[in-house]
Amino acid sequence: MADLAAIRQQIADAMNTLPEMRATPYIPDQVQPPAVIVEPDYVDWDAGGMARGAEHWYFLIRVLIGLANNTAAQKNRDEYLGGGRDIKDAVQAAMPNSSVSSARKFDAWTYAGIDYLGVEFAVLVIA
Repeated sequence: MADLAAIRQQIADAMNTLPEMRATPYIPDQVQPPAVIVEPDYVDWDAGGMARGAEHWYFLIRVLIGLANNTAAQKNRDEYLGGGRDIKDAVQAAMPNSSVSSARKFDAWTYAGIDYLGVEFAVLVIA
């Protein structure tokens, strides 16, 4: 059986290997960009007969780059998609049982009343 908290922490640890990144497995009290928040999305259990089978854990990695109205943050977003802070490479290098399948939202999110510009990645971890 996989441990949700341990997987979240492992993803955050992988993100913290990137330059200047602050990654947390939970939503922090205060966001200090660039920041990563790891959120579970859903879980699929393989019907492996009487055994538990494979567990497919899906996560969202929300990368908050800067304030939503910050032009530099908009330009820096590209670094997380194949640049010097590539999210896909960092996760898959640290977690061989994972796959980053998409960067699917280029948007702004509100935390504690502040809008942050970012991008959201979908991650699968097989446990």
